[in-house]
Amino acid sequence: MNLEERNQDNKALLGFKGSMDLFMGAIYVAVSVFVWKFPSAMDQFGKVPVGAFSILFGLYGVFRIYRGWSSIRVMMNKRKQ
Repeated sequence: MNLEERNQDNKALLGFKGSMDLFMGAIYVAVSVFVWKFPSAMDQFGKVPVGAFSILFGLYGVFRIYRGWSSIRVMMNKRKQ
């Protein structure tokens, strides 16, 4: 069994990666919401660039949350088997 196969079967690693994806996704979404709630950054750097990065951060955060949720769900299904 090589290192890659061992890491794919490691449930603790899958759980950690899934939890980390959930946490980082929440941070990305929080940064996106923070920029819209407190528009001082928009005043300083311009509304269009800050708004575009904020939308990208929010979308990437939602993607990370989805990826973490699906990883944890796969881990739970493996645990039941």
